[in-house]
Parts: sequence; structure tokens; C-alpha cells
Amino acid sequence: MTSLVWNPFLSEPWLIVAGVLLVLPVVLTVIARQKGGLFRFFGSLAFLVALGNPSIQTENRQPLKDIVALVVDHSGSDTIGNRAEQTEKAVTEVKRRLANLENIEV
Repeated sequence: MTSLVWNPFLSEPWLIVAGVLLVLPVVLTVIARQKGGLFRFFGSLAFLVALGNPSIQTENRQPLKDIVALVVDHSGSDTIGNRAEQTEKAVTEVKRRLANLENIEV
């Protein structure tokens, strides 16, 4: 993916101040009908764009699998009654359901 990224040399308030200071003489030139107003406008615009420090950024991304941690409790309480059997059934069912999902690694 290719995109245009702005990394200005100045903070946003200073860019606004610079823009006003650069546009003001251009507006006065146009109002006074002096020659060179268009050149001043494009020169000021080029300077403001240069202060914005634009660059083209290219990213090559490859999606990674999501990792699911399946934590099973095999403590002493698991030996009461048929809890160990229930735990194994639950683990098997969760693994089966996760296997049906894409981009999942258990």
C-alpha cells in the first residue's frame, strides 16, 4: 500500500502562522493589481508544501494468524467426580470450534 505521509518541520500553529504571513503579501499584491501575484502565490504554496515535508510511504504487510491460548486447569479439584472427563470434553469441543475458524492458531 502506497500513501502520502506528512511529517511537518513545524508544529501546526507555526504552520498556520507561516501560511498567514505568506498569503498576506499575495493578497495585498492582488488587491493592488501589481504584477507577479500569481508567481508569489505559487511560490508561497510551494514553500508551505515544503514545510509540510511530504513523503511517499510504501508498506508491505502480511496478515498474521491470531493466537488463542487454551488454558486448562488440572489442579486437585479436577479429580473430584467426573470433572476430568468434563474438562477433556470441553477442551475437545473448544479445539473443534477453533479449528473451524480461519487464521487461528491454538
